[in-house]
Amino acid sequence: AASGVTFTLTSYGLYNVPNGGSLVKSDEQTATFDATYPNEFARLLTTDQSEIIFYLPENIAGKGQNIASWLDREKNSYASGEKEFVNAPENSTYLVLRGIFSDGKDDGGIEANVEYSIHLGDFSKDLADFNIERNFAYKYNVKVNGVNDIQVEAEGKEDKPAAEGI
Repeated sequence: AASGVTFTLTSYGLYNVPNGGSLVKSDEQTATFDATYPNEFARLLTTDQSEIIFYLPENIAGKGQNIASWLDREKNSYASGEKEFVNAPENSTYLVLRGIFSDGKDDGGIEANVEYSIHLGDFSKDLADFNIERNFAYKYNVKVNGVNDIQVEAEGKEDKPAAEGI
């Protein structure tokens, strides 16, 4: 949280996680996996809220449209009655952080239940990049400045755990 405010993370959810994919492909056979988890994950966090680590299958969602700023990347609408992202590719994976925001003021201050959506991918060089690539490690630094104001930095780097092309 920014100076003077607090954000207590209570849960998070992952959305649009691929349910299957090719594990091994050869001329004769393809082994596939079928995910046993739903497209939405949510769990309560432990007392250490400084870091969340999870592993995802590759999701080449593509590029977003009309993205010139962070706000364009996460722009959404409730026109259909459900939350829809305006500029993000349809099946792009995103994280929702849920928690309690407080500005710390005793008299007339703000305390609110908040929810922040963050599309995954390495947008450090290109805000329109929504791809999650295999063998990459992504690190996101999230800073809550206000009820409607977060700052997110992304860093993606190739992670080669072994030379076998895992």
